[in-house]
Amino acid sequence: MNVYEVVALTIHSNKDILGGRTAIQKLIYFVSQINSNIKIKPYENYFHGPFSREVISALEAMSAFSYLYEIPHSGTYEKYEYKLTKKGIEYACHLAKQHPSEFKRISEIVETCNELCKLNPNPLSYATKTHYILKNTNESQTDYTLNDVRRVATDFGWEISQNDADAGASLLKKLNLVKIS
Repeated sequence: MNVYEVVALTIHSNKDILGGRTAIQKLIYFVSQINSNIKIKPYENYFHGPFSREVISALEAMSAFSYLYEIPHSGTYEKYEYKLTKKGIEYACHLAKQHPSEFKRISEIVETCNELCKLNPNPLSYATKTHYILKNTNESQTDYTLNDVRRVATDFGWEISQNDADAGASLLKKLNLVKIS
């Protein structure tokens, strides 16, 4: 599956609407880590955690080609909500039929994240940062504690509080992405 398909199915799995680029980035990060059929270029280190230029490009292109509405919301920070257009819904429905097991797994990830943190980008960011740290260090994941994660986070330019680390670890455990002591 390519990035456009994953974006469409991720938004479709949340009743055809998702708020925030950061939340979409993080959900698709989880999807890409769980499913080897997802072909997305490697994520890079960024302020809010792992970041994919490819996901942002897909959101922009899908909006430009009328698969998505990009709805800006003003506030302290510019925030966008993404809603599938009629054309986007048709595309996503076709994909869901074509890739039922992938769509089911994407839906489970979105549902789990919605249940645990209401798709709030902050806990999603803490969880992706924690996973990214564990995946991109030379030490064994099974030997890591949350204090180790917090310590190593500074090497990536991130600061993670104890509460943030706990929230991220809870989400990762629920998604079966990691075991942390």
